[in-house]
Amino acid sequence: AWGSDLFVSDANLTSIGGSADGAGRICRVTSAGVVSTFVLNAAMLNGVTALAFDPGGTFGGNLFAADLINKRILQITSAGAISVFATGFAGLKGPQCIAFGPDGALYVADAASPQVIRIARAVLTTDVAAGPARRGTLELAAAPNPFVGAVALRFTLPVRSEVRLEIVDVTGRRVRLLEAESLDAGVRTVQWDGRDASGLPSPAGLYFARLSVDGERLVKRVALAR
Repeated sequence: AWGSDLFVSDANLTSIGGSADGAGRICRVTSAGVVSTFVLNAAMLNGVTALAFDPGGTFGGNLFAADLINKRILQITSAGAISVFATGFAGLKGPQCIAFGPDGALYVADAASPQVIRIARAVLTTDVAAGPARRGTLELAAAPNPFVGAVALRFTLPVRSEVRLEIVDVTGRRVRLLEAESLDAGVRTVQWDGRDASGLPSPAGLYFARLSVDGERLVKRVALAR
């Protein structure tokens, strides 16, 4: 859908003292040098500088853009639909602050932290060979998502299992341990109220619910809004 064209951001950073005074859009440039507007949305794209394509299709093969003004990552489909993908960064700077790695993950250079954050798609992995004792499929769902106030984390256990459910931030730091015990088979629902282990409200942004069950791990991305 993207073809071989070049995509260039046309940012307007005057609100943060920058010299760029573009139209708040992303342009498409053909091999013949013809320039056209791919998507124009000053409210969403004024701060966009760095662009990165998802080459392996890990995140739907979409275009990702770093928004320096609002300190967030946007996701843009080939149809031009724009959505907020990740927030909560301390400071994004430069035309190369985001890039996809060979592992399919999105890497974000958060210069103000300073740290490089790896964002990978939620996947189910296992270090234990499949055996006759485990039947059915381990599942994890989150609703509502994004959420304000609390999110319900619902998971299904095929058999009685040792369960550990925790919330981590985009750096992998544990925010809250929600569950750590042996549970019977069945459907379980655990609420996270958006607070950390000290009972303090966590800042709005992207988090991950990480469920570990007898050697298997399932991760679900959740977005906290305030």
